[in-house]
Amino acid sequence: MESVKVLPFLCLILVCVLHLSNGQCPPNEELVDCRNDCNTCELQGFCYECSAVACDCIPGYTRDTLGVCIPKSVCPLRDDGDVLVAESSRCRYCHRNCRRRGYRGGRCFRGHCRCY
Repeated sequence: MESVKVLPFLCLILVCVLHLSNGQCPPNEELVDCRNDCNTCELQGFCYECSAVACDCIPGYTRDTLGVCIPKSVCPLRDDGDVLVAESSRCRYCHRNCRRRGYRGGRCFRGHCRCY
């Protein structure tokens, strides 16, 4: 019975969000059901978790350091300083070591740990 009362309330919230957001997204953005918070020049990826209904960059665009959607082709080249040389046996600690250095995580590829 509670779910019957909650459903109309949730629908009302969704309609309000859609109504308020219609035409309110900044340039090069569109309203999406699941905003990808990892779609940035620095991270260049897709998060496993996503935000709620929100504006996100249109296809072919990504966020710069100021949060503005820009063409992916104009992202600054990544500095190879984020590549940490690691022996294969140390790759299992890649994610943890990158997090300790202030990154969101790390992935090991061919004996090298790349922090992101």
